[in-house]
Amino acid sequence: MANYESRMRTSYFNVDDEDILVETINNLDLDVTIIKTNKGLMIYGSDFEYGRQEVFDTNGDYVEDEEINVFTLIQSHLKDGESVLINSIGYEKMRYLHGTSTIITNYDILRINAEDTVKRQAVELGILTREKITELKCTN
Repeated sequence: MANYESRMRTSYFNVDDEDILVETINNLDLDVTIIKTNKGLMIYGSDFEYGRQEVFDTNGDYVEDEEINVFTLIQSHLKDGESVLINSIGYEKMRYLHGTSTIITNYDILRINAEDTVKRQAVELGILTREKITELKCTN
């Protein structure tokens, strides 16, 4: 059985308080590296769209793990007018391959899948019909 592997990388981006965002992300169960530069933060590693955080009650007793959307977390910390690009690639042996790009701004999160985008563009340009596009697959 093959394991799914994924890698992600952000562009450099600026947030209101780097230390708070870095500490928050470091407290999630993620395999990432966060780099601080004069251009801003940059994050890379395994798939980091979602992380897990332990939740405790008022007595300090463990309650559960909570799933955290890291993209929404980044969005909530962006400086006004700032944006970040996240490129992602993934594979499971050669059964599944994907490439995705995401842009995060203060107001929106836009995700584009390379395969879906090129298929949509081929239909819009008249290169292929919708029927032919449904036949094109790179999976088993």
